[in-house]
Amino acid sequence: MDKTLIEYPKVDAISQFVALFEISNVIHGEIYSREFDCNNQSIKNYIKLRKEFAEPDNQIPAYSRMKNREQRERLYRITIDAAYPRSIRYLLKYCCGVIPAGKVDFSYFESWAKRKGISAEEESENASRANFIDEITILQEIGYTCRCSGVECKE
Repeated sequence: MDKTLIEYPKVDAISQFVALFEISNVIHGEIYSREFDCNNQSIKNYIKLRKEFAEPDNQIPAYSRMKNREQRERLYRITIDAAYPRSIRYLLKYCCGVIPAGKVDFSYFESWAKRKGISAEEESENASRANFIDEITILQEIGYTCRCSGVECKE
């Protein structure tokens, strides 16, 4: 690892965030251009980089080494817990059968889930499915059967 990245974990963590965000955009573009495939290099890179960000092998994640706790937590939330990464996670889980690394905090969805009598994770997945309904429709058109909590995705 580069000495600068070791000495400045914020630089490392933000670099990882930017890379994940850009790869997410590539995946999104592949869907709209109907070139999406679970075996695409973009998917492999996303899974690898997300693991490197959230749960790297034999080392402390860069975001965890950031000194400012508030910045550390905020960066993790926007990289793993925000709507876009949750939607990418949903897509990979139900369309490719892969769950990317990183602990997702579903507590945000508890009040809505309670009213509906479902789990916070299910409510989060409902929100992700709603965010990506057009993308899921395109994937189904090109032959992907995206599964949603054990049933086919429907509007």
